[in-house]
Amino acid sequence: MKDIWNLQPGTRIVVEANQYGQPIGKEASKLVEFLGTIARTGSICPLNTKHWKHLSKYVLENILRIVHEKFDLQDKVKDSDILSHVGKLRKEFKSTLKTRYYKEMAHSEKAKKSRTKVHYSHTAGCTGYATLNAQFSEKEGCEPSRLEQFRFQHLCKDESGKLSREAAEQVYDEACKLVKDSMPIPESSFAPQDNIALENEVYTQVFGPDKDGKMLGYGRGMTKSRLFGYGSVT
Repeated sequence: MKDIWNLQPGTRIVVEANQYGQPIGKEASKLVEFLGTIARTGSICPLNTKHWKHLSKYVLENILRIVHEKFDLQDKVKDSDILSHVGKLRKEFKSTLKTRYYKEMAHSEKAKKSRTKVHYSHTAGCTGYATLNAQFSEKEGCEPSRLEQFRFQHLCKDESGKLSREAAEQVYDEACKLVKDSMPIPESSFAPQDNIALENEVYTQVFGPDKDGKMLGYGRGMTKSRLFGYGSVT
């Protein structure tokens, strides 16, 4: 991060974004890491204020000023999304500090048990969902279905083509079987966009409806209203 903080005046890192205003590409991870350093720097983003919404207008404007000094977002990424992400990272950092210094060991054990309940942990690493989806679209010439998103977001890193966890592999195979069983005969009468729509429908059947308006698999900040408002949903 030192190289970003020490950029020459007037030099900015150009960040690409998709049609939904989500940062994508190799520079997107740099932006996210930079926002993390801001969230953890008390002189920029005070930690002694309990709630994010209580931070002063000056603090929020200063955060945006610093971000725009270092990154060229090409007017594609909303300031509200930047502040929302910094707020989320600040909350996570405060929680980490609290856990590290104030929580009892019993609470630590409870957290470990909670993590064991996560059946489908993704393998995207620092590469955001929005970037993975953009890479798929560029390669295939169309947006991925939600079932396809689940597959490439949970692949093993050894390039074996297998999913990272047995539970993920099982639920994906179950979904694929449902898709196949729902295909018309002959399958040649099924257009590509119809196949995507079917896979999206099966995804909802298997994983359940999205909660609180958030769209899993699309990356941070994606909501039903944004997806329907800025692009077509198949």
